[in-house]
Amino acid sequence: MMRLRPLVAGSWRRAFRAGVDPGRATPVMVHDDREAGARFESLLLARHLDLVAPLIEATRGGGGRLLVITAADGEIVMMRGGAAARRRGDRIGMAPGVLWTESSVGTNAIGTSISQRALVRIDGPEHFVMTHHEWTCVAAPITDPDSGELLGVIDLSGPVREFGPDTAALVGAVGQLIERQIAVERRAADARILADLFARPGAAGRVAAVLSPTGRLVWGSDDGQPAGECEHYEGYTVVTTGPGPSAAPGPVRLRLLGPGEPELSMNGRVTRLTQRRADLLALIARAPDGLSADALAEALYGDRGRPGTVRTEVHRARQSLGAALAGDPYRFTVPLSSDVGDVEGLLRRGDVRGAVRSYTGWLLPRSDALTIELLRQELHESVRAAAIAAGGQALREYCLGEPGGADYHAWARYVEQCAPGSAERAVADAHLNGLCRAAC
Repeated sequence: MMRLRPLVAGSWRRAFRAGVDPGRATPVMVHDDREAGARFESLLLARHLDLVAPLIEATRGGGGRLLVITAADGEIVMMRGGAAARRRGDRIGMAPGVLWTESSVGTNAIGTSISQRALVRIDGPEHFVMTHHEWTCVAAPITDPDSGELLGVIDLSGPVREFGPDTAALVGAVGQLIERQIAVERRAADARILADLFARPGAAGRVAAVLSPTGRLVWGSDDGQPAGECEHYEGYTVVTTGPGPSAAPGPVRLRLLGPGEPELSMNGRVTRLTQRRADLLALIARAPDGLSADALAEALYGDRGRPGTVRTEVHRARQSLGAALAGDPYRFTVPLSSDVGDVEGLLRRGDVRGAVRSYTGWLLPRSDALTIELLRQELHESVRAAAIAAGGQALREYCLGEPGGADYHAWARYVEQCAPGSAERAVADAHLNGLCRAAC
């Protein structure tokens, strides 16, 4: 029995969980040839097709190799190869417009490269689907040099006899060349934009920072100076110096609980927050000593986070906060309170009923940032456990509130404390039975 490499074994497990049939997988088609071609032309990769020339050359002649380019989601948007190679590809459903991912066709270099964000080679029987065992493929992910976002994948596929020990190095080198060329073009665009901006009268003393369309700091600093306004110029964000908020920064109040839009209050002014900005400020609020752009990017977006994205949001937040939000590291410089802090403080003081009343809903319920999700669950479990342990009115109000309405265990305890035969017991019993039916 073949011993699978850890990389391949992990991919097989993902393919199995996705329900891929190892006997014969049928790829998912999302676009026809014309639509796939149009999508390719819209990709950043299409502008760098000339750099893929070494791989195109490798598909010429009578060989059976195919050059495949996919979008970030694994859809094949471009293929090059001889007629024989295309016919072999047709037999396994490899064609423009299909999804060539682990969940669609099992373990393959493209899908595993997307999953692992790494150069991947898959040989013959390492493929999850048996009809792919005659193939060897090498794929390299292409990522945005600024944001780390996956732009697409380049792949070379064909018979194992046509793949030498240097094939993976060739594919990887082409991928790196494309990424470097994108970075070079970005720097050239930066220089042009800065030249245009500083050609304006008075710009030298007015422009505080310039950020690229991906959030990379092109010019300026994160020194916490008050920002005036954010202008947009050819996709770039231009942060101007200005008086900032007209009054000196006062205490800041954050509202982060419940289904409504999160809000920031300062000097009597209430500002609604976007989801990304609310996530950012919620994390800064929990770090009195401050957080760096790197730490915030990792907390919000994991390994794929980029400090440039954080810097863009901080510059925008300073339009409302001014000097109340300092940089390097990012931190509040004024007294800060929040509804989350209210709940946590009441729990620390043993006022469970007060904490339940202040707990008006889930913490930033629309956020999918992992750290926010963990904080959301931690706060909920703290309130829930305290309410169940306290019983009485605290438990009653928790169950009747928005977060506790679907909590079967809490409602079961609430039913137990209701007087038998009372109207309250009857209502609680009916609700508990409804939760039971919903769970079944």
